[in-house]
Amino acid sequence: MARKRFIIFLLIFSIILSLYGCNDKKEIEEQAFVSAIGLDEGKNNNVSITFQMVNANYGRTAGKAGGGGGDEPKTEIVTFDAPDIISARDLANISVARRITLSHAKIIVVSEKLAKEDKFFQIIESPLREKELRRGIDLIISKEKAADFIRSNDPKLESHVNKFYDFMTQRWKETGLVPVSTLNKFMQRVEEGKGLFIAVYGTTKKDFIKEENGYEANYKPGEVDIIGGNPTQLIGSAVFKSGKMVGSLTGQETRIISLLRRKPDTKTMIFTIPDPIKKEYRITIRVVKHEKTKVNIDLSKYNPTITVKVPLIIEVLSIPSFTNYVQDFKLQRILKEQIKDFFTHEAEVLVRKTKDQFGAEPFLWELEARKKFSTYPEYKAYNWPDKYSASDVKINFDIEIKRFGKQLAPPEEMSKEDDIQ
Repeated sequence: MARKRFIIFLLIFSIILSLYGCNDKKEIEEQAFVSAIGLDEGKNNNVSITFQMVNANYGRTAGKAGGGGGDEPKTEIVTFDAPDIISARDLANISVARRITLSHAKIIVVSEKLAKEDKFFQIIESPLREKELRRGIDLIISKEKAADFIRSNDPKLESHVNKFYDFMTQRWKETGLVPVSTLNKFMQRVEEGKGLFIAVYGTTKKDFIKEENGYEANYKPGEVDIIGGNPTQLIGSAVFKSGKMVGSLTGQETRIISLLRRKPDTKTMIFTIPDPIKKEYRITIRVVKHEKTKVNIDLSKYNPTITVKVPLIIEVLSIPSFTNYVQDFKLQRILKEQIKDFFTHEAEVLVRKTKDQFGAEPFLWELEARKKFSTYPEYKAYNWPDKYSASDVKINFDIEIKRFGKQLAPPEEMSKEDDIQ
């Protein structure tokens, strides 16, 4: 009998214990999920904070309305001044009835003006103690005010804006036109020293249309003349040093940084290079980073020597000039040298720019330099950023043309007689 009572007691206790975990549960309808956070300069030493909250009911009403969203808005956007993000969460409830949740936030958008202020690092670092704010959240720097960027961003194909941010993050890793930049990586680079950190650079405004030498990636946001669709342009990098923005790079320069890093964020990228035979054309190639970049740093001299070897596999995708690079091995060698010269030139120009303009490097080569020292204080005393600016950098691209696509030979050119006919 006593054993039976003991079993009943354990059963009741386990049921009560399992229900205890639901004590602080909250229904989805009770919460407002923030998908994007915007940071701008505020008044009286405050920060102007923007919350973009997803309407959880939008998808449900869309199905009943025959594919549209009816009168339901996709999101609700509020902007106000507050000391920081955490206090802003509670302050927003003076007009938002639901409990504001930050755990689903996908991006933090910071205006370029605020990112260039000395106080920016304190503003972005202080709320990270809050468990709801994930360190894996993506960081975007906007040329205009962050509030304007968030309000102007208008994805056409996604019914929920959080899906747009998810898909864009995946595309970044596939194209390499912008870096993969999270709050966690930003904090790591700032705490490590005076190395450069690159963040996603974007805008929703066309302020300058670039007409010369744009090609496929040599742009900054706002320079691409796109007609229709979402006005948002995310291309290139915002460059940070010591926790504040000091400049910017194009999409092409961002890709070269990825290639020069030991472990690239993007393993395949599409480039166009000048045709070495018919220079009025450009050849489209796919670059495959199949191995890690080899970085060797020699500190035996006062000014270090940095030797970089970048192994690349090339797939030729398009030859508009119809030059027979496939069957003519002599032409293949010329094409291979052209590809090597193209990447070498782009890399050398970028290295010189980082030395002269920023006085530090974004290639993470300092991680290799650290291995040369027994202790971290020894490495700090060496002052790597200054040594990098005076270093001798030698870059070698190891090019292997793997394939020329599915077509063996170019089409035969039409004769003048055929043209006349």
